Amino acid sequence: KLIGKETLADQGGTKRKRERRFVTGRTSSLEISFDDGFAKAGIRKIDIREIELELKSGNALDLYDLAIRLAKALPLRLDFSSKAAKAFGLMTGDQPVAIKAKPIQFNRSMTLSNLATAIFSNGLEHFVGNWPAFLETRQPESIHQMRVALRRLRLALALFGRELGDDALETLRA
Repeated sequence: KLIGKETLADQGGTKRKRERRFVTGRTSSLEISFDDGFAKAGIRKIDIREIELELKSGNALDLYDLAIRLAKALPLRLDFSSKAAKAFGLMTGDQPVAIKAKPIQFNRSMTLSNLATAIFSNGLEHFVGNWPAFLETRQPESIHQMRVALRRLRLALALFGRELGDDALETLRA
């Protein structure tokens, strides 16, 4: 590969094998993908083993139930970073850093359910997004941001609890 007269050097990337399984839930069709591979940059390399869940059709609660069953049966942790982001981090040598919550996008036409989903999703992303910095660097700011995310999630449970009902709250607390 050339750019002008320069040859491009391989800077790294990812390699993986993927196995897919399809599962039928109570009223849903779900896909489970198992990835086994690595990301590399020069001589640096990290293993990547992931399980991805996707709702193909039906009820999102079936996907949630499957995720809960897998989390109880296997030593899993939630991760929002992509394989490409992991490879790029290896190339740059950058350490993960603590992140603050992204602003939540609201609009007047949102239903209560959509609003609750946006708030809970934002809190979960904020909390999980700080795990890499906490696990790899033990940065005090990552711990602080995780505590902020948990406080916001608790507040959301308190605010939406009455409106969502006992069944929804038990599902969220499971």
